[in-house]
Amino acid sequence: MPPSASTRPAPARARDRVVRSWPLATLFVVAAALVGTLAPSAVTAGGSTDQLASVSSKSVAAFVEDFASRYVGSTIPGLAVAVVKDTKTVYSGGFGVANVGTQEPMHADTLVRVGSISQLVTATAVLSLRDNDRLASLDDTVESLAPGIVPPSAKNTGIDQPLTVRHLLAHVSGLEEKVLGVYAPRHRAPGNTSAILGEFPKAVRNPGVVISPNHHAYALLGQVVANAAEQPYDEYASENILKPLKMDASTFRPFDAQDPVMSAILEGNGGGSGKKGKKGSGNANVAMGHTKLGSAAFVAAPDLYMPSSAAGGLATTASDMAQLLKMVVNDGTNGAKILTKDAAKEMRTTQVRSYPPTAASRKASSDEDGAAPPPVPGTTLGWFEHGYTNGVRVLMHPGEVPGFASLAFVIPSDRLGVFLSINANDGHLRMRFVNEFVRKFGSKSTGAGSGSGSGKSATRFSRPNAISVPNFADFAKHYKPTTSAYYSFEYLLSVPNQISLSVSPTGQSLLLTATPMKAAEMAESTYELVPTATATAPGKGNAQKSGTATIFTVVPQAGTEGPFPHHYVAMVPAGSEANAPHFYLITNLLGHGAVMSYEPITATESLGYLTNVTTASSVLFAAYLVLWMLMGVYRAVRGSGAGDDHGSAKLSLSRLNLALARSTRLENLTALTCLANLGFPGLVALGTWKSGGIYDLFALPRLPAGLRIVFFSTFLVQIMTVALGTYVVQEGHKHSKLQAVSALLVAVASLTMTVAHFQMRLWVLHV
Repeated sequence: MPPSASTRPAPARARDRVVRSWPLATLFVVAAALVGTLAPSAVTAGGSTDQLASVSSKSVAAFVEDFASRYVGSTIPGLAVAVVKDTKTVYSGGFGVANVGTQEPMHADTLVRVGSISQLVTATAVLSLRDNDRLASLDDTVESLAPGIVPPSAKNTGIDQPLTVRHLLAHVSGLEEKVLGVYAPRHRAPGNTSAILGEFPKAVRNPGVVISPNHHAYALLGQVVANAAEQPYDEYASENILKPLKMDASTFRPFDAQDPVMSAILEGNGGGSGKKGKKGSGNANVAMGHTKLGSAAFVAAPDLYMPSSAAGGLATTASDMAQLLKMVVNDGTNGAKILTKDAAKEMRTTQVRSYPPTAASRKASSDEDGAAPPPVPGTTLGWFEHGYTNGVRVLMHPGEVPGFASLAFVIPSDRLGVFLSINANDGHLRMRFVNEFVRKFGSKSTGAGSGSGSGKSATRFSRPNAISVPNFADFAKHYKPTTSAYYSFEYLLSVPNQISLSVSPTGQSLLLTATPMKAAEMAESTYELVPTATATAPGKGNAQKSGTATIFTVVPQAGTEGPFPHHYVAMVPAGSEANAPHFYLITNLLGHGAVMSYEPITATESLGYLTNVTTASSVLFAAYLVLWMLMGVYRAVRGSGAGDDHGSAKLSLSRLNLALARSTRLENLTALTCLANLGFPGLVALGTWKSGGIYDLFALPRLPAGLRIVFFSTFLVQIMTVALGTYVVQEGHKHSKLQAVSALLVAVASLTMTVAHFQMRLWVLHV
């Protein structure tokens, strides 16, 4: 749907300027098809310029066109952007292609899947219910509103704080994160909506302190909304939020071709032919998610969906998202009144701080909507506070599903909002857009940022002075994200997202690095963290011990501009729960707009250790196979098991087959031990390699009994390898030296792998 009646095509002059400035890299693979789609598909004129003279249709269009010219085609296939100021849509447009296969262009009215940005609609729905007295308080316990979903915590865990609606909204639920039920392929999505609640995670820490985004938390909020409204979440959100805001091209069922919005696009639009559909403009079409391996061309990403509408099921357009952002920055009203002014302000008010106030931050203004920063950034009801660029408070919410990376952010003091969506998984490019946009258009900006192709701010980053921190080296550890599973085999899926801290050569800072998979999402391969402040945590019962928090400033690499001072890393005291770490690492550096938390782990839980152990086991297994073949050849040559040819030295294929088939019981048990060592890591590796395959398995509403047995029996088999390895060693000396040596090697591999699994279950699973 077009943003307003004043929508007009981009002027030809702007189109020509973008084409002329397009880098040569865009000629790669699909250049000819992309050139015709570089200009924005729509520019809405008439943005308010009372407070910020630089925010106008012309200036924003120039900025977005310049940004697109640097990345669309070479780094990403397509980009859709909408910018709102006060009550106007200042800009909406698209660049590149929505689908590399069909070469359909990307527009402001192209339907994209926005993942977790759906949670902003959920937060709005909760506040709307409270405004209408259908929900008494945000501090009501979840158990009283949606009973029987969250598994109760054991008495000896130290988790004694009740989980409330406010905790869920502010991303501090204390729940583990699971994969089961979060994603589903198209054909299973319709019947999989409740799967995410059926496989609900357990609480692993007290709520209210550690910021840890969680899909299940917002799926639970969806159930709270459904129970309070006495109708399905989709219906309530559509009738009370999407329709009043005229978000007519948005849907919670993008997997369903019979959905009214989808059918209008797919049928009325002629599959992207340009014909006008019932629900959208002549530019309405559906974007496809893409992925890119190295320098290869873009290919289709796994076609996976979030069945939980409240957690991440929304599909929308840049034009529609502009309507939602105008409601947020205009105190709950955009044409229709969605929230009361007080509720809209509460939505933007900080609920949880990332770390305790420092001496310097206590001097700052606490006006939540003011340009001066409040004491410490954190989270609001639904939003993440990203920090303060040029003294501007920015609220963000990222969203990702396979093949899509989106971001919504608002500057409350300027009543400014921005939405962008990329139809490829490229997270750090979103943050680059934010940095450049805020430096150019934020209320403290000089206007000297990018937009003219420079991509640089008016002033360079000044390196801070490091303070002295006792036991500084204690922070040099491996860390895993708190958005991990703790009580099931799914914890292995968090291993690729680990990070590591090491002491720098100067001894006055830390160096942050990540696993190869996580590093691919980062703007830089290494970040330097300089300790710049400390703060005292007063303690919050079992939820957080009293102690000292250490705050680090992220320093850009020499010769680069970013990251900037608004990126922080904080080490804060942990709680007194069973198996809780000594501290948590909380940062806004690695979440693409979200605040993320990490906890320290032992070296034996790190990716490097697990990789080395699995590699060693693989090598031993391969060595055993070679020895097994050699022993078979040896027997065949000597005639030790060849029946009538016993005395013959002639080697034949049939003799070799017979010799191998008559392997001793010891050899068979040794092979079984090797296979047991490889079974579980191999199964997970196979599923990960197949991408959609593992998600397809995890997306089942309930794992069938047979599959549960296959997965969990691998742990039992691992335990059996201890006894099996012992037997192999005991029996090995009764046979040849070659068998004894191979048996000993296999037994060592068995014990090593078993100890590694036990350690992970004890330390990671909190067993």
